[in-house]
Amino acid sequence: MNQKLVTTTRKAGKLSQAFSESGGIISLLTGFFAFFIVSYNAHKYDLQVADKTFKDEPVKITPDQFNFFTYAKFTLYTYIKKFTGKSMDW
Repeated sequence: MNQKLVTTTRKAGKLSQAFSESGGIISLLTGFFAFFIVSYNAHKYDLQVADKTFKDEPVKITPDQFNFFTYAKFTLYTYIKKFTGKSMDW
């Protein structure tokens, strides 16, 4: 064997690995929340257009009253009604 042969092993630093893992988690969370934000914006836009178009109709909710929590409640209500077939009395 050759006495001058030296074997070196390299491993990425802990800091580099931590940044890689946190970047992956952040990109997954961003994609997850982006789905809900896009859907929320579509509902908000629909309410604004309907409010400007149909002024004579009685409106249950106005665009000013619509926020993310109202959207979450509406979405949960829709999914419960779709999967169970029961209408919730909220």
